[in-house]
Amino acid sequence: MKFSGLIILFIFLLCVNLKAQTLIEQLEENYKTFRYNDVISLSEKIIYDSASYNSSKLIEVLTMRAVAYFSISEIDSARKSLVEILRVDRNHQLDPAKISPKIVALYQDVIGDFQRIEGNNLNDKSKEEPEGKQVVVTKPVLDNSLMKNSLFRSIALPGWGHLYLEGNTKGWLLTVASTASLSGMIYYIFSTKEKEANYLSQTEPDIIQQKYNDYNSAYKIRNFFIAGYVVLWLYTQIDLLFFSDELFEQKFNLSATVTPGINDGVNLNFKFSF
Repeated sequence: MKFSGLIILFIFLLCVNLKAQTLIEQLEENYKTFRYNDVISLSEKIIYDSASYNSSKLIEVLTMRAVAYFSISEIDSARKSLVEILRVDRNHQLDPAKISPKIVALYQDVIGDFQRIEGNNLNDKSKEEPEGKQVVVTKPVLDNSLMKNSLFRSIALPGWGHLYLEGNTKGWLLTVASTASLSGMIYYIFSTKEKEANYLSQTEPDIIQQKYNDYNSAYKIRNFFIAGYVVLWLYTQIDLLFFSDELFEQKFNLSATVTPGINDGVNLNFKFSF
């Protein structure tokens, strides 16, 4: 009964986390079936909760949103979505193999406008600022929402949090290993209970030893899977919390610029980058 409760808890947590991916799956399905108005409305919800998604996933959403607007001839809205892509990653390039050449050409035009506007803003700021030495300090800062989302996924299924942050080899290995361990553990929990019942109900002396051996073997294998999953679970949480700072830091940074001000004052500017 105790193990059954644990299984139900695991399944419940897994379902809760899978629900967070529902919007993305619906968006991709609507995009593939050319339901562009639905793509626009769903992407609006995802962008509103953008802190729950990593930068690469957000760029995918903005790209589908831009294609949807372009396809229904709302070019200005498409340009705005493409600008948002540059605000997430100014070096991002659209894949010509997947995106229409017309949209790629529009994106290149948007990049040019974006760079000119940024250049003008920098020139205006340099005119306003007094001459003097600038000191720029960049400090990595952890994004709390990103950490909570990745940790919640990691608790539900070891490795999922690593995949959420960055789909690297470690994330895939941990996810595959934990899924295999969890599946084996669940199977042998039920198998052990069944073999135990068969052993206890057996009355023929010649078969009792055989049933006991079957039960004992399943019992040991069950404990092996449980111990393996616990070790894997603990390792994954420790690795995510204490040895994965670079995955969080590359998502969120704080820059401070110090410049001499008027009348011997000091100007201090802060900039957050995601």
